[in-house]
Amino acid sequence: FNSPITQLFWYYNQNEKFEEIKGIVEAVNNTDFTIGKLLTINSLYELESWCTSVIVRLGNGTIIHGRNLDFDNADAMRGITYNARFVHGSKYSFDAVMFGGVVGTYTGVKKGAFSVTENQREMITNEMSLFENFVMLLSGYSEISWKVR
Repeated sequence: FNSPITQLFWYYNQNEKFEEIKGIVEAVNNTDFTIGKLLTINSLYELESWCTSVIVRLGNGTIIHGRNLDFDNADAMRGITYNARFVHGSKYSFDAVMFGGVVGTYTGVKKGAFSVTENQREMITNEMSLFENFVMLLSGYSEISWKVR
């Protein structure tokens, strides 16, 4: 993702997302933290993940929405996980479990309204599936996490 051609694809096909990622890189202002690295981090879910959600209604009517995030490198992922509150102007929009540097949302909650998660349970068994996902990322398809957000 460090190549200028790849970044050009992102710029033209997913401009809003690319500009947000570029802004994060500029804000961090560290030469080890490049646009290419952050584009890679933002694409990991599309290339490897096996997450699951469960929704349970308790006897008193309370609904619980639980979620696991089955990423490789769990220890590293724990270190960059945080809870975010999204606002538009000064108005509350939703809460989400986020990962440092990742602009998509995989788990979101709008209090008093709904919760949503992105799940992936199909193990990729051939390299063509990975290639297809990669091509889709570069050709303008929005990842589900961007749509959820």
